[in-house]
Amino acid sequence: MRSDLRALLENVSLTTIGLGVAFGYALVSFATGVGQFVDGLLTHTSSSDDGDYGQALTWRVGHRVLSLDTTLIGAVEIVVVLAVAYYVRRAGTSTARATT
Repeated sequence: MRSDLRALLENVSLTTIGLGVAFGYALVSFATGVGQFVDGLLTHTSSSDDGDYGQALTWRVGHRVLSLDTTLIGAVEIVVVLAVAYYVRRAGTSTARATT
């Protein structure tokens, strides 16, 4: 398992493409969350709408529904991708040192 991981990390182009796709997806998810938040700010709801919004980070403020769920999910995805990129870079550096 460890040698397979080393071989994958040595294939720099594949690793770079994979991390780029993951980072792009995380950015799209974060941007979607920001868009939903702005949409909630601009959408006026009636005062009789007491519906269950079904999300943990959703509040009704006046006649607006503010939701931060998708924004938080996107931010966590970005942090995870950056942490994986950092790990891959460190593992690649230590592998290069070990072979020289």
